[in-house]
Amino acid sequence: MFCKPHRKERVLILCEERSESRRGLHKMRRIPLVIRGEKVMIADGPRSSTSPLYAVGKANEISLEPRDGELYVQVDLVMNPKRRVKGFIEIYDEKGRLLIRAKYEKLKLRLSMGNPRYGRLVELVARFLNIPYKNVNWRVHPTRDIVSS
Repeated sequence: MFCKPHRKERVLILCEERSESRRGLHKMRRIPLVIRGEKVMIADGPRSSTSPLYAVGKANEISLEPRDGELYVQVDLVMNPKRRVKGFIEIYDEKGRLLIRAKYEKLKLRLSMGNPRYGRLVELVARFLNIPYKNVNWRVHPTRDIVSS
């Protein structure tokens, strides 16, 4: 089963994956991170193996004990045969609620859902992972109700 970030009792489960298709045309990278204050670090905890999206590679579920004041990040990136990278950066609070989901495509970060005030943290994560971006768009679309409080 494909790993998806979720909360299980008092534990937050994030996913780590590095896989590619049989012919190596598509690649998937999933990176779990923790934000403490203004510091971003790789999430570390007990791991359990799970199946990756593509045939070649490995994937793990990482169990984290949530702490107050920490935010948890799941970065999902896919590279296609033209070597274009796209994906999502999701930030969760200690209760496992999604705060913001940003889409990354064509060197742009764009608000997909959540509160735009967390856009600064998405940019912090992108800089930490050396993800190149030229433009950001944290504006909320007026006809869609995507802002959660």
